Amino acid sequence: TYLPADMEWRREYVELLANDALSEGSRLPDYLEERLSWETFAELTFRSRLGATIERAGLAAPHVDMSLIEAATDEFRDRMKDEINVERDIIPRADLLRFVVGLLDHMRARGAVINDVTRLYVQREANWYAVGKSYNGGRNSLASRQIAFSAGSSRLRLMELAGGMFHGSTSASIRC
Repeated sequence: TYLPADMEWRREYVELLANDALSEGSRLPDYLEERLSWETFAELTFRSRLGATIERAGLAAPHVDMSLIEAATDEFRDRMKDEINVERDIIPRADLLRFVVGLLDHMRARGAVINDVTRLYVQREANWYAVGKSYNGGRNSLASRQIAFSAGSSRLRLMELAGGMFHGSTSASIRC
């Protein structure tokens, strides 16, 4: 059986080893799914550039859905005159497109991708205690872990945009 070492203390796991089956209504598969979902999220976002990761090993390559990026870039270009008083054609579309792709990749590598835990973290105003109390798994969930993540209400929309643009996850935690 595969289970992270720090989850082997669970009573359900001990029962699984003893009986070679899970009891009716066991939450162990849910806890494991949540853990794998979080580890996938971490591996492809804020831990993607640290040590031996699946991205650095060339086994996974999260990428941006270019049709969404192109649409966002065109909207940026259309709004530049009103928002920052810069003519639309001053910055070539290709340059702005490269900038947006790079910015989103940088945000992804810093963990600025929305998932259930990070959304709740922002909604609870960066209060991990409140997240732990209100998340599905309660105090036993991964959400109750204090993970360094800087976010504010103004960043939530950027995170949602970035989260909706990334592909390549095998987990439900990264919005595809």
